[in-house]
Formats: sequence, C-alpha cells, structure tokens
Amino acid sequence: MKEKRQQYFLIIFDVFTTVLFVSMFAEFFSKGMIVVPPAVAGIYLVVLAYYAGDKEIRRWRKRRKPSKRKGELFVFAWMGVTLLLFLIERLGGAASGFFVPEQLPYITGSVTVIFVITEYLKSEFRRR
Repeated sequence: MKEKRQQYFLIIFDVFTTVLFVSMFAEFFSKGMIVVPPAVAGIYLVVLAYYAGDKEIRRWRKRRKPSKRKGELFVFAWMGVTLLLFLIERLGGAASGFFVPEQLPYITGSVTVIFVITEYLKSEFRRR
C-alpha cells in the first residue's frame, strides 16, 4: 500500500473505530434498544487484521523500524471500555437493564490477540 493510501486507510480505520466505540456505548446505554449487528464487528476485525498484517509485512520486507503509533493505547481503550461497561453491569446495572453488548468481549479479545501477535513479530524483527 502506498504511503498516501495508507494514511487514508488509517483515517478511515480511526473513524470506524470511533463509530464502533460510540455504537457499543449506545447499545449499552440504550438498554439494548440499539443493537450493533455482528457483521459490523466482524468487518471491523477483518479490517484490523488486514491493517496489522500489512504493517508487519511491510516492516519485514523493508526492514523498517516500528512506527510511533502506539498499539497498546488502542488495546487499553478497548479493554477499558469493556471493563467499565462490565463493572456497571455487575454493580447493579443489570437490574436496570444495562448489559454489556454481546459483540464487545469478542472485539476486545480479538483486538488483544492481534496486538499480542504483532508484538511478538516486532520482537522477532528486532532480533534479526
């Protein structure tokens, strides 16, 4: 992917991430009146896997150093949202109809696994 196309892709991906974050909160606070379709989460994870895979392949092919984009902040954001909504549900929110969106743990787990894999690949790259 050329540099300019990659920048556009990142902007689209960041917008998609923001929309999905907001959608998860909307589903939670609407007490299930708004539901994020499972296909949206699936598409999001495919796009994330594509981005992470492309980034790692480019790193290996061009012998580039890791970029300054901090993946751990991205992962912590997903974990923080999941933990926050889970705590609200467990501390009495369920009695009021607040339930963690069904897709949220799936998304968070997948994002974390992709991050762990890319961190492993980065460490392997540094050893070479």
